[in-house]
Amino acid sequence: MYKLSGLFLSGLGLAVMLYFNLFSLKAPNPMFALIGSVIFAIGLGSIYIGRYKNKPDKNGQA
Repeated sequence: MYKLSGLFLSGLGLAVMLYFNLFSLKAPNPMFALIGSVIFAIGLGSIYIGRYKNKPDKNGQA
């Protein structure tokens, strides 16, 4: 579940960053691009939490 939500948040943050930095035809807005990068970082953090949460410890228990 962490991977799915992290993937969604990362994709959303990346889309916001790209739209407001590169594809905005009127004027780039760095504030919204910064918000998109924060959303992207939260998504990546969620993926890493899910990755290490399901990793077995030294005793072999998940």
